[in-house]
Amino acid sequence: MNGSRYFVANFPASKKLVYNLNFDMLARNEPNDTKGNQMSMMYTDFSPRLKDLTEKNIRDFNLDIDVRYRPGSGGGGSDHAPFAQAGIPATFFFAGMHPDYHLPSDELRKINWDKMLNLIRLGFLNIWDLSKSSEYLQK
Repeated sequence: MNGSRYFVANFPASKKLVYNLNFDMLARNEPNDTKGNQMSMMYTDFSPRLKDLTEKNIRDFNLDIDVRYRPGSGGGGSDHAPFAQAGIPATFFFAGMHPDYHLPSDELRKINWDKMLNLIRLGFLNIWDLSKSSEYLQK
């Protein structure tokens, strides 16, 4: 998070940051994720249309993702927080904790490739839509 904090604090004033997309731990399942499709999305509570955009893209592109939406002000220890705290709309996609977190047993063979690819697709679709319109970033 030190890098994102530095980035936000030192971004040129002549430019404008309009959105931050943060992915963290996308490829594994929590123990209770029996379908292998659960994730959470924190989004800045001052930009609630980000939730609408996400729901639209999941529906329109038939993505097998079960999202728990969490509006917030940007707390937490992940890289989205400094952006949100600076008033920059942000989403933070997180597939959940797993028992191998930061352990040597967190191996490539345990990746849920379908889940990870669906989350990456969703992030791309959201950015694509946002790049064409500022509608979802308005309060």
